[in-house]
Amino acid sequence: MDLKELKKGLRKIESNLQTVSFDYSRKIVNTFCDDMTLMRDYLKYRNGAVGFHLDIIKDHLDYYSDLLKQPKGFDKGIHLSFNAGWEMNYLLDDLIFNQMSFYDYFSTYIMYVFYGDEIRNSAKGYEPLSLKNKKMEHLFQALRNISWLEMAKLVKNNSSRKSKLHYDLNPISNSTVSEKIKNWDSKFVYKLYRLRSDIIHNKVTPVGNNVSYNPVNGGKYNFSVHGTYKEMFPNEDTNFEKTIEFLIKSYSNSVIECTEALINDIEENRLVKKEDMFQKWEWEL
Repeated sequence: MDLKELKKGLRKIESNLQTVSFDYSRKIVNTFCDDMTLMRDYLKYRNGAVGFHLDIIKDHLDYYSDLLKQPKGFDKGIHLSFNAGWEMNYLLDDLIFNQMSFYDYFSTYIMYVFYGDEIRNSAKGYEPLSLKNKKMEHLFQALRNISWLEMAKLVKNNSSRKSKLHYDLNPISNSTVSEKIKNWDSKFVYKLYRLRSDIIHNKVTPVGNNVSYNPVNGGKYNFSVHGTYKEMFPNEDTNFEKTIEFLIKSYSNSVIECTEALINDIEENRLVKKEDMFQKWEWEL
């Protein structure tokens, strides 16, 4: 598992989130937008949690690999095999929870780019864009109502699966990000949602494990992922490390593509001329 390469994708997500929030403030509302800053920080937190769990998973895999190399390590490995499998299961569940939690926050972040006025107009008795404002109930209400699942339904506009969200489809329907949402929902995020639902309802996605030995390579743990994961992703390798790589790469690529599309959409829909932006980068001067 190439940890360095996987972490590179997670860092790219952080960078893109920063650009989206700054560009929205500069090009759409022309003032600091606390809503976008807060959502960006929520997303950075969840993305950090994904990276943290990736580190823990790598540490555990290394620990069990090193254990088998110790004197009588193979005997210890067999004795610990059952617990090792459960630990990998716990870590896989946590990774899926944090990824899906990111997508639910991310859906509000995406929707805000197109429906920010509507979300802010729901505020009662305060002005969300005022630098003196500290109230955020309008945003918290949006975060409660919007999920990836409902946003994807809205964008796909399928009459058989109507979204609970009551937003005019037009602002987002012709956007660059809408096609990214449709694509990644179909091939990854909805399936991840199904996995999380199984976990919530106490249906374990089992991690199989056994310890093998050969005279050349010595002892080796063989972890593999089955259950709903295999049903959702039948063409993917069930080897545990390959599963983690697939989940991280799919997550990273989907978010990077969506954020880059958002950057493009903000530029296409900009309301503030370049010379009038309240904040400019050095290269824009």
